[in-house]
Amino acid sequence: MNDRKYPLYFYWGPFGHANNSAAILKVNDLIDSFDWLSVRKNEAYAVFVNASCNSKLPWPDNLKETAPGQVNAFFRWKNIRDAKDRVEMSLFLTSPADLKTTFDIPKEAGADVSLRRLQNMQVKPGESVRWAFGTAKGEIKVDADGVITIPGLRIAAQPETLTVSR
Repeated sequence: MNDRKYPLYFYWGPFGHANNSAAILKVNDLIDSFDWLSVRKNEAYAVFVNASCNSKLPWPDNLKETAPGQVNAFFRWKNIRDAKDRVEMSLFLTSPADLKTTFDIPKEAGADVSLRRLQNMQVKPGESVRWAFGTAKGEIKVDADGVITIPGLRIAAQPETLTVSR
């Protein structure tokens, strides 16, 4: 998933493959924390990979681990603008006020952020684009699959706008 820059929100714990939300919720209270139905086919979305706040996966090295965990559970985004020449997206972490959980919600986390399903700003592999996020800015090339990825962004609970433009 990381290599292809596909979206992944992943939760685990010692509940087996029961497919019983009530039982899973008792072990990992993040199970329903992300509204995956809010992701639309006709809207851009952010993908977070290599996040600093992810739990360590227990597979394949620590199969006896019983602690619940998560990948990307705290990242959120909101589309601001998707135009021919620029995309603007607010990136932020959920906060304890918005998400009641037994997990510690970080105040800040690092992640590589890819933009998927752009509607109006069509880019080609190898094309250079500019980006800005808070005080950070730079220029990157669109990857071979046509995906824009900005590495190492520091995302906090306070929303910050990521702007990508030609």
